[in-house]
Amino acid sequence: MQPKITIIIPVYNVEPYLRQCLDSVANQTMQDIQAICVNDGSPDNSLVILQEYADRDFRFEIIDKPNRGQAAARNTAFPSIRGRYTMFVDSDDWIDLKACENSYWYAEQTQADFVLFQRYWYQQKTAAATPDYRDWPLLCETLGQKKQLLKTARFTACINLWRSDFLLQHSLTFPEGLINEDSFFFWQAVTRAERIAFLPQLLYYHRQHGTSTMRSFGEKRMDIFQIYTLIEEDLRQSGNYSLYRDEFITRKLREGKFVIETIHPKFRQQAEQRFIETIGQEDIDYLKAMKRHRGTRDYCLSLMGIPCPWHRKLVEKACQLTRPLVRHLKPQLRRLQRKVLRRHISPLENRIVQLNDLVCQLCREIVELKASQTESFKPLKKVA
Repeated sequence: MQPKITIIIPVYNVEPYLRQCLDSVANQTMQDIQAICVNDGSPDNSLVILQEYADRDFRFEIIDKPNRGQAAARNTAFPSIRGRYTMFVDSDDWIDLKACENSYWYAEQTQADFVLFQRYWYQQKTAAATPDYRDWPLLCETLGQKKQLLKTARFTACINLWRSDFLLQHSLTFPEGLINEDSFFFWQAVTRAERIAFLPQLLYYHRQHGTSTMRSFGEKRMDIFQIYTLIEEDLRQSGNYSLYRDEFITRKLREGKFVIETIHPKFRQQAEQRFIETIGQEDIDYLKAMKRHRGTRDYCLSLMGIPCPWHRKLVEKACQLTRPLVRHLKPQLRRLQRKVLRRHISPLENRIVQLNDLVCQLCREIVELKASQTESFKPLKKVA
């Protein structure tokens, strides 16, 4: 008999959290499920715990494999899927006891390719669960609705119930060896889906802790640049790039900026270079015409050494502030000039030099005029 839902759980080194995850699956109000647990070469006792659950509950199946990452673990489970629908649960997270029942009922009612639901962010240190509410239309079918979803969604495979034949029909898989693999998977799914449903219920608990992949600030964060290269290739091969160009470029630039700002400082310069390599002329033209997300626009243009609208305003403000300065402040002005130029505003160098010269000339004339009017006023011999 075909299970209603297959739950895929990739497992790696999560012994402290694994039982809570497996209990939330085993105790679902919908009993007709299949749970595929893929042990990805865990060095701790995770496999022992998995075997314990499989021995007492026939619905749990174990695949044991060498460590190749979460994406490979999920992909390994695909040939074993038997459920009408598929759900992904990370092994350090857990789901509401009615997650399967409620999402299955809604998927059947709407006949959607996949159903999105809501989640809690659970902070391990404080044991606080914060709702992550989203305001999406209950049905997403038009191109405009799908674009809006790509603009605002947090890309994850876990807070969804996927129709299994939809995944298999379009050969949707996760790119292996990279983190942020969910972004690629989600873009593929949204651009191919005919109907997406939104169930406004909090059914998933996403645990945040020190060893969580998504809280890493290390070198692997730069995988996002390769992920967006893969997304662009897929959009072009499927003929969807022109339809989703604006949404794709905006998300790519915003996420690239976020990674650079949050990655460990020792990797920041490397991340900036990797980011610049992903930006083509089409992206630059789009940036220049960009009216929303001006912070992202100006940051990216500045990173590539292209003058931004706010640069001119900065220099105009500098003009106002430097007019009353006297000669002895010229070294500070020069240092300011060098600092500004290091921010990639080299096209304005001549203007700043001319400004400094003008300030010095005005200061000299003011001093000479003051000296001619007041006998007690004695200027220095060299004022220029």
